[in-house]
Amino acid sequence: MHQQSFEGGHLAATRSKNLNDKTAETLGRRIVDGTYPEYSRMPGELELAKEFGAGRTRIREAMQRLAAWGMVLVRPKHKTIVLPKQEWLHFDPAVITLRLKHGDRSNVFRDLSETRISVEPDVAYLAADRATEADIEAMERAIERMKETSGNQRKFSANDAEFHRALFISSENSFFYSFFLTLGTMLEVGIVSHQKPRRPDAPISEHTEILNAVKEGDPDGAQKAMLNHLINSQREQRGHFGL
Repeated sequence: MHQQSFEGGHLAATRSKNLNDKTAETLGRRIVDGTYPEYSRMPGELELAKEFGAGRTRIREAMQRLAAWGMVLVRPKHKTIVLPKQEWLHFDPAVITLRLKHGDRSNVFRDLSETRISVEPDVAYLAADRATEADIEAMERAIERMKETSGNQRKFSANDAEFHRALFISSENSFFYSFFLTLGTMLEVGIVSHQKPRRPDAPISEHTEILNAVKEGDPDGAQKAMLNHLINSQREQRGHFGL
């Protein structure tokens, strides 16, 4: 009896969370696509509750999520204000996903590409100096899996992300790894869904060059190889998006 009660409560809590997630995503989509322009006042709790067929608590929780993503300013006893895009937490996976699905994808990829070029060569530099045998083995496995899955874009991209995860971990820099959490979302979600894939042989060769420099303990070589990889990727994506 207690077990059934627990399971029932757990299912109800899960359903409630899913509904809250869906409500926040719907409202977030309207902000991203311009339905609710920046600095505009969002509809009040009662109006939204009627639209979604929900209680005010669910609407309030959805607004709190939007506020946590930096998309709105919630003021007690006042209508919620939509904040400009500059204020959004663009490293939050939820914001990235909303922008990819409902916003200007070309700008998302442009911003990511420029940020990667600023960050990842230094990650590779540190990895060449700090990588352990276990780190190197993880990178080797990722490259082997990239070869095995070269005909499947989704799996190939996931293994590509695993290579970069291992590289970021081997840098032993917690701030850099926090950036990877954003990058991983882009690699596994954004690129698979929206970005033009490169020929598999090119990134595999470039990743191998990075790995070889790391194995040889050559920071400058790893940094150069990573920069070359990112520039080549950026060049192809600029052509795809007309940037």
